[in-house]
Amino acid sequence: MTGTISAPLYLLRGLQLIGWRDMPHALDYLFADGVLREGTLVAINAEKMLAVEDKPGGTALIEAAEFKYADGISVVRSLRKKYPQAQVSRVAGADLWEALMQRAGAEGTPVFLVGGKPEVLAQTESRLRQRWQVNIVGSQDGYFTPEQRQALFERIRDSGAKIVTVAMGSPRQEIFMRDCRRLYPHALYMGVGGTYDVFTGHVHRAPKFWQDLGLEWFYRLLLQPSRSRDSSAYCAIYVGIIPVSSDIPLQPGEFAYIFCVISSLADTLFAISAKLINHSQASYAPGRPARRQGYGFS
Repeated sequence: MTGTISAPLYLLRGLQLIGWRDMPHALDYLFADGVLREGTLVAINAEKMLAVEDKPGGTALIEAAEFKYADGISVVRSLRKKYPQAQVSRVAGADLWEALMQRAGAEGTPVFLVGGKPEVLAQTESRLRQRWQVNIVGSQDGYFTPEQRQALFERIRDSGAKIVTVAMGSPRQEIFMRDCRRLYPHALYMGVGGTYDVFTGHVHRAPKFWQDLGLEWFYRLLLQPSRSRDSSAYCAIYVGIIPVSSDIPLQPGEFAYIFCVISSLADTLFAISAKLINHSQASYAPGRPARRQGYGFS
Protein backbone atom coordinates (compact mmCIF):
# COMPACT_ATOMS: atom_id res chain seq x y z
CA MET A 1 0.00 0.00 0.00
CA THR A 2 1.15 3.51 -0.71
CA GLY A 3 -0.78 5.26 2.04
CA THR A 4 -2.87 4.71 5.11
CA ILE A 5 -6.35 3.48 4.23
CA SER A 6 -9.04 5.73 5.68
CA ALA A 7 -12.75 5.30 6.30
CA PRO A 8 -15.43 7.91 7.06
CA LEU A 9 -17.14 8.11 10.42
CA TYR A 10 -20.91 8.48 10.77
CA LEU A 11 -22.82 9.55 13.87
CA LEU A 12 -25.84 7.44 14.76
CA ARG A 13 -27.63 7.87 18.10
CA GLY A 14 -24.47 9.16 19.72
CA LEU A 15 -22.18 6.43 18.36
CA GLN A 16 -19.47 7.04 15.79
CA LEU A 17 -19.53 4.18 13.29
CA ILE A 18 -16.91 3.34 10.69
CA GLY A 19 -18.30 3.33 7.16
CA TRP A 20 -16.69 0.44 5.32
CA ARG A 21 -17.65 0.06 1.65
CA ASP A 22 -17.10 -3.70 1.64
CA MET A 23 -14.97 -6.45 3.15
CA PRO A 24 -11.76 -5.63 1.20
CA HIS A 25 -12.04 -2.03 2.41
CA ALA A 26 -12.43 -3.24 6.00
CA LEU A 27 -9.38 -5.50 5.77
CA ASP A 28 -7.20 -2.86 4.11
CA TYR A 29 -8.27 -0.39 6.79
CA LEU A 30 -7.36 -2.74 9.65
CA PHE A 31 -4.06 -3.78 8.02
CA ALA A 32 -3.15 -0.23 7.00
CA ASP A 33 0.30 -0.09 5.37
CA GLY A 34 0.74 -3.73 6.33
CA VAL A 35 0.63 -2.85 10.03
CA LEU A 36 -2.33 -4.16 12.02
CA ARG A 37 -4.19 -1.47 13.93
CA GLU A 38 -4.56 -1.69 17.71
CA GLY A 39 -7.89 -1.28 19.46
CA THR A 40 -11.23 -3.01 19.89
CA LEU A 41 -13.66 -4.08 17.19
CA VAL A 42 -17.35 -4.07 18.12
CA ALA A 43 -20.13 -5.09 15.74
CA ILE A 44 -23.10 -2.74 16.01
CA ASN A 45 -26.56 -4.17 15.45
CA ALA A 46 -30.04 -3.29 16.67
CA GLU A 47 -29.56 -5.00 20.01
CA LYS A 48 -26.42 -3.02 20.76
CA MET A 49 -28.16 0.21 19.76
CA LEU A 50 -30.82 -0.70 22.31
CA ALA A 51 -28.13 -1.27 24.94
CA VAL A 52 -26.81 2.22 24.27
CA GLU A 53 -30.31 3.60 24.85
CA ASP A 54 -31.17 1.68 27.99
CA LYS A 55 -27.99 0.52 29.75
CA PRO A 56 -25.48 3.16 30.87
CA GLY A 57 -22.86 0.48 31.56
CA GLY A 58 -23.30 -0.98 28.10
CA THR A 59 -23.02 2.47 26.58
CA ALA A 60 -19.60 3.07 28.13
CA LEU A 61 -18.30 -0.30 26.94
CA ILE A 62 -19.45 0.24 23.38
CA GLU A 63 -18.41 3.88 23.17
CA ALA A 64 -14.90 2.99 24.36
CA ALA A 65 -14.32 0.69 21.38
CA GLU A 66 -12.18 2.31 18.69
CA PHE A 67 -13.70 0.44 15.76
CA LYS A 68 -17.50 0.27 15.77
CA TYR A 69 -18.89 -1.03 12.49
CA ALA A 70 -22.34 -1.73 11.06
CA ASP A 71 -23.18 -5.40 11.43
CA GLY A 72 -26.99 -5.23 11.47
CA ILE A 73 -28.95 -4.41 8.33
CA SER A 74 -31.17 -1.98 10.25
CA VAL A 75 -28.08 0.01 11.22
CA VAL A 76 -26.89 0.12 7.60
CA ARG A 77 -30.30 1.26 6.36
CA SER A 78 -30.42 3.95 9.02
CA LEU A 79 -26.97 5.22 8.04
CA ARG A 80 -28.02 5.38 4.40
CA LYS A 81 -31.19 7.27 5.27
CA LYS A 82 -29.38 9.76 7.47
CA TYR A 83 -26.41 10.10 5.09
CA PRO A 84 -27.76 9.55 1.53
CA GLN A 85 -24.30 9.90 -0.03
CA ALA A 86 -22.70 7.37 2.31
CA GLN A 87 -21.08 4.37 0.66
CA VAL A 88 -21.46 1.99 3.57
CA SER A 89 -22.30 -1.69 3.50
CA ARG A 90 -23.03 -4.30 6.09
CA VAL A 91 -19.96 -6.20 7.28
CA ALA A 92 -21.13 -9.25 9.22
CA GLY A 93 -19.00 -9.98 12.26
CA ALA A 94 -18.71 -13.70 11.45
CA ASP A 95 -17.52 -12.90 7.92
CA LEU A 96 -15.07 -10.28 9.15
CA TRP A 97 -13.59 -12.73 11.64
CA GLU A 98 -13.01 -15.35 8.94
CA ALA A 99 -11.49 -12.74 6.63
CA LEU A 100 -9.20 -11.56 9.43
CA MET A 101 -8.10 -15.13 10.15
CA GLN A 102 -7.35 -15.73 6.48
CA ARG A 103 -5.32 -12.51 6.29
CA ALA A 104 -3.55 -13.34 9.55
CA GLY A 105 -2.60 -16.74 8.18
CA ALA A 106 -1.20 -15.20 5.02
CA GLU A 107 0.85 -12.62 6.91
CA GLY A 108 1.88 -14.77 9.89
CA THR A 109 0.06 -12.55 12.38
CA PRO A 110 -0.03 -14.21 15.84
CA VAL A 111 -3.55 -14.94 17.10
CA PHE A 112 -4.97 -15.75 20.56
CA LEU A 113 -8.45 -17.31 20.84
CA VAL A 114 -10.67 -16.93 23.91
CA GLY A 115 -14.09 -18.41 24.65
CA GLY A 116 -16.36 -21.21 23.55
CA LYS A 117 -16.72 -24.76 24.79
CA PRO A 118 -13.47 -26.74 25.05
CA GLU A 119 -14.36 -29.06 22.15
CA VAL A 120 -15.55 -26.19 19.96
CA LEU A 121 -12.39 -24.19 20.65
CA ALA A 122 -10.20 -27.20 19.81
CA GLN A 123 -12.04 -27.69 16.52
CA THR A 124 -11.74 -23.99 15.75
CA GLU A 125 -7.97 -24.08 16.26
CA SER A 126 -7.61 -27.20 14.13
CA ARG A 127 -9.63 -25.79 11.24
CA LEU A 128 -7.85 -22.43 11.30
CA ARG A 129 -4.47 -24.15 11.09
CA GLN A 130 -5.58 -26.53 8.36
CA ARG A 131 -7.43 -23.98 6.24
CA TRP A 132 -5.24 -20.88 6.49
CA GLN A 133 -2.15 -21.92 8.49
CA VAL A 134 -3.07 -19.42 11.21
CA ASN A 135 -0.32 -18.84 13.77
CA ILE A 136 -2.28 -19.51 16.98
CA VAL A 137 -0.03 -18.60 19.89
CA GLY A 138 -2.51 -19.40 22.65
CA SER A 139 -6.09 -20.17 23.53
CA GLN A 140 -8.48 -20.43 26.47
CA ASP A 141 -12.01 -21.80 26.50
CA GLY A 142 -14.78 -19.83 28.14
CA TYR A 143 -14.79 -21.90 31.33
CA PHE A 144 -12.44 -20.03 33.62
CA THR A 145 -13.06 -18.49 37.02
CA PRO A 146 -12.87 -14.80 37.93
CA GLU A 147 -9.74 -15.62 39.91
CA GLN A 148 -8.07 -16.90 36.74
CA ARG A 149 -8.74 -13.78 34.66
CA GLN A 150 -5.58 -11.91 35.60
CA ALA A 151 -3.39 -14.91 34.80
CA LEU A 152 -5.15 -15.20 31.44
CA PHE A 153 -4.49 -11.53 30.70
CA GLU A 154 -0.81 -12.14 31.42
CA ARG A 155 -0.79 -15.19 29.13
CA ILE A 156 -2.22 -13.09 26.31
CA ARG A 157 0.38 -10.38 26.89
CA ASP A 158 3.26 -12.85 27.08
CA SER A 159 2.11 -14.63 23.90
CA GLY A 160 2.72 -11.52 21.82
CA ALA A 161 -0.61 -11.98 20.03
CA LYS A 162 -1.59 -9.20 17.63
CA ILE A 163 -5.18 -10.40 17.18
CA VAL A 164 -7.26 -11.51 20.18
CA THR A 165 -10.76 -12.80 19.44
CA VAL A 166 -13.19 -13.31 22.32
CA ALA A 167 -16.30 -15.50 22.02
CA MET A 168 -18.18 -14.97 25.27
CA GLY A 169 -21.30 -13.07 24.23
CA SER A 170 -22.20 -9.50 25.14
CA PRO A 171 -21.50 -7.80 27.46
CA ARG A 172 -19.06 -10.34 28.93
CA GLN A 173 -16.72 -10.24 25.96
CA GLU A 174 -16.65 -6.43 25.90
CA ILE A 175 -15.83 -6.37 29.62
CA PHE A 176 -13.09 -8.96 29.11
CA MET A 177 -11.53 -7.04 26.22
CA ARG A 178 -11.63 -3.76 28.12
CA ASP A 179 -9.90 -5.27 31.16
CA CYS A 180 -7.32 -7.19 29.13
CA ARG A 181 -6.41 -4.11 27.11
CA ARG A 182 -5.52 -2.27 30.30
CA LEU A 183 -2.67 -4.74 30.75
CA TYR A 184 -1.91 -5.41 27.08
CA PRO A 185 -3.08 -2.73 24.64
CA HIS A 186 -0.82 -3.77 21.75
CA ALA A 187 -3.30 -5.93 19.84
CA LEU A 188 -6.51 -5.82 17.86
CA TYR A 189 -9.32 -7.23 20.00
CA MET A 190 -12.54 -8.53 18.47
CA GLY A 191 -15.70 -9.76 20.18
CA VAL A 192 -17.13 -12.59 18.11
CA GLY A 193 -20.06 -14.01 20.10
CA GLY A 194 -21.01 -17.44 18.75
CA THR A 195 -18.73 -17.32 15.71
CA TYR A 196 -16.66 -20.34 16.76
CA ASP A 197 -19.85 -22.43 16.86
CA VAL A 198 -20.78 -21.28 13.35
CA PHE A 199 -17.27 -21.82 12.00
CA THR A 200 -17.16 -25.42 13.28
CA GLY A 201 -20.67 -26.26 12.08
CA HIS A 202 -22.30 -26.58 15.50
CA VAL A 203 -24.63 -23.70 14.65
CA HIS A 204 -25.88 -22.88 11.17
CA ARG A 205 -26.19 -19.34 9.83
CA ALA A 206 -29.10 -18.24 7.72
CA PRO A 207 -28.77 -19.21 4.03
CA LYS A 208 -27.16 -16.56 1.84
CA PHE A 209 -30.55 -15.69 0.34
CA TRP A 210 -31.78 -14.59 3.78
CA GLN A 211 -28.52 -12.75 4.46
CA ASP A 212 -28.76 -10.81 1.19
CA LEU A 213 -32.26 -9.63 2.12
CA GLY A 214 -31.12 -8.58 5.59
CA LEU A 215 -33.34 -11.16 7.26
CA GLU A 216 -30.88 -13.17 9.35
CA TRP A 217 -32.65 -11.93 12.47
CA PHE A 218 -35.98 -13.25 11.15
CA TYR A 219 -34.41 -16.60 10.24
CA ARG A 220 -33.10 -16.97 13.81
CA LEU A 221 -36.55 -16.08 15.13
CA LEU A 222 -38.13 -18.82 13.00
CA LEU A 223 -35.64 -21.34 14.38
CA GLN A 224 -36.13 -20.11 17.94
CA PRO A 225 -39.73 -18.88 18.34
CA SER A 226 -39.22 -18.56 22.09
CA ARG A 227 -37.00 -15.54 21.39
CA SER A 228 -40.13 -13.53 20.61
CA ARG A 229 -41.31 -14.01 24.19
CA ASP A 230 -38.04 -12.86 25.67
CA SER A 231 -38.21 -9.17 26.50
CA SER A 232 -34.69 -8.30 25.35
CA ALA A 233 -35.10 -10.15 22.05
CA TYR A 234 -38.54 -8.58 21.63
CA CYS A 235 -37.00 -5.14 21.97
CA ALA A 236 -34.14 -6.03 19.64
CA ILE A 237 -36.60 -7.09 16.95
CA TYR A 238 -38.48 -3.84 17.39
CA VAL A 239 -35.34 -1.76 17.08
CA GLY A 240 -34.18 -3.83 14.13
CA ILE A 241 -37.30 -2.86 12.21
CA ILE A 242 -37.64 0.78 13.23
CA PRO A 243 -34.95 2.98 11.60
CA VAL A 244 -32.52 3.66 14.45
CA SER A 245 -31.75 7.10 13.03
CA SER A 246 -35.24 8.22 14.02
CA ASP A 247 -35.57 10.88 16.69
CA ILE A 248 -38.44 8.97 18.26
CA PRO A 249 -37.44 7.34 21.58
CA LEU A 250 -37.19 3.57 21.41
CA GLN A 251 -40.26 2.52 23.40
CA PRO A 252 -41.67 -0.83 22.23
CA GLY A 253 -45.44 -1.25 22.28
CA GLU A 254 -47.94 -3.66 20.80
CA PHE A 255 -49.35 -1.26 18.20
CA ALA A 256 -45.91 -0.01 17.22
CA TYR A 257 -44.62 -3.57 17.03
CA ILE A 258 -47.40 -4.66 14.66
CA PHE A 259 -46.91 -1.54 12.54
CA CYS A 260 -43.18 -2.15 12.31
CA VAL A 261 -43.60 -5.81 11.35
CA ILE A 262 -45.89 -4.75 8.50
CA SER A 263 -43.37 -2.10 7.43
CA SER A 264 -40.56 -4.63 7.52
CA LEU A 265 -42.51 -7.16 5.45
CA ALA A 266 -43.32 -4.46 2.90
CA ASP A 267 -39.63 -3.55 2.72
CA THR A 268 -38.74 -7.20 2.21
CA LEU A 269 -41.32 -7.65 -0.56
CA PHE A 270 -39.90 -4.58 -2.26
CA ALA A 271 -36.40 -6.06 -2.10
CA ILE A 272 -37.62 -9.37 -3.55
CA SER A 273 -39.49 -7.54 -6.33
CA ALA A 274 -36.36 -5.58 -7.20
CA LYS A 275 -34.37 -8.81 -7.48
CA LEU A 276 -37.04 -10.31 -9.73
CA ILE A 277 -37.09 -7.25 -11.98
CA ASN A 278 -33.31 -7.13 -12.27
CA HIS A 279 -33.17 -10.84 -13.02
CA SER A 280 -35.92 -10.51 -15.62
CA GLN A 281 -34.14 -7.68 -17.38
CA ALA A 282 -30.89 -9.65 -17.45
CA SER A 283 -32.57 -12.83 -18.65
CA TYR A 284 -34.47 -11.24 -21.54
CA ALA A 285 -31.91 -8.71 -22.72
CA PRO A 286 -31.70 -8.33 -26.55
CA GLY A 287 -29.51 -10.91 -28.17
CA ARG A 288 -29.73 -13.34 -25.26
CA PRO A 289 -31.91 -16.46 -25.14
CA ALA A 290 -34.64 -16.55 -22.54
CA ARG A 291 -34.08 -18.84 -19.59
CA ARG A 292 -36.55 -21.67 -19.36
CA GLN A 293 -36.11 -22.62 -15.73
CA GLY A 294 -37.93 -19.58 -14.32
CA TYR A 295 -36.76 -16.88 -12.01
CA GLY A 296 -33.94 -17.38 -9.57
CA PHE A 297 -31.99 -15.31 -7.10
CA SER A 298 -28.33 -14.87 -7.81
